[in-house]
Amino acid sequence: MSLIQKKIDYRVRRDFGQVMNASFMFIRQNFRYLIRHLLFIVGPFALLGTILVTLLWISLERGLNMGIDVAGMFGGFFTAFLLYFVAFMTAIVMMIGVVYEYVALYPSAGIGEIETRQLWQGALRNFWRNLFILIGATFITSCLSFGLATVLTIVGGMLSAVIAPLFQMGVVGGFIGGVLVIVTVISSTVILATVFFMVTFISMFERTNVFNAVGRFFNILGKKWWQTFALQFISILIAYSLYFLIYIPILIFRMYQLFELHPSMKVLTIVSIFIFGILFVLVALFSFSINLIVTSFQYFTLVENKEFIGLSQAIQNMGTEVEEDELIEDEEYY
Repeated sequence: MSLIQKKIDYRVRRDFGQVMNASFMFIRQNFRYLIRHLLFIVGPFALLGTILVTLLWISLERGLNMGIDVAGMFGGFFTAFLLYFVAFMTAIVMMIGVVYEYVALYPSAGIGEIETRQLWQGALRNFWRNLFILIGATFITSCLSFGLATVLTIVGGMLSAVIAPLFQMGVVGGFIGGVLVIVTVISSTVILATVFFMVTFISMFERTNVFNAVGRFFNILGKKWWQTFALQFISILIAYSLYFLIYIPILIFRMYQLFELHPSMKVLTIVSIFIFGILFVLVALFSFSINLIVTSFQYFTLVENKEFIGLSQAIQNMGTEVEEDELIEDEEYY
């Protein structure tokens, strides 16, 4: 068996770099199997969202060009957007369920032997629980980000009012306030994303309710809080970098379209939105998987630091191996 096919042991204490290495080794080892399951289970919901986005764009373009009444156009747009939102939320919840169920089944199954049916059943079993956590996390993140941004904007304005008479540079306070807003929003997003992903995994893996999972997370977190949040920050940074690789061509194309009024560009725009939408879905599946897998490996590290499960199993296995060796020697002697 080659090194890449050797199964990864979860119950190991790992530092920051080792968690990242183990996560990407897991992705490299299981990529073709996991991405196939994701395309079969999550792909239809994501594809539906892409089609709805394309239809939204077509209806908006047609409404603006043909002079359709605003009320009717808004009603159609709102309906399509609502369907898109439902498809998008379903895709996220199903993806979380599929990836975490795959991670949970990995130790007991051979590499490539996990079936799509098993992941589908696991994702459905945890669907409403994960949806509840996702909605709660989204609501808390939105409220907290808006509140902090508002407070820090006011603080920035106050700083500007104080600094301006002294340095005749009213933009300084605004700049400081803007930096504080950005830092605070990023920090709160990373923290809440970490809690969300970790609580979701604990709830699924340990088969417990959400509130117990929250308490369990803070119980095992200990002094590894900086490593846990740093891993999530790097994962989010990788994800957004991949998103921008897809978004930048779309932005360039849209800017080009503003100066090109040929009718054929409309068809090309619709086709490009659909193609880039599919590419975005594929990139989202891969990048989102990174967040989930890194979270799961960090969970096992936190548990091992707290409870030494892997170490206890290793000691027990050593004792079993010694007894087996002695038995073999006795049989040979006999």
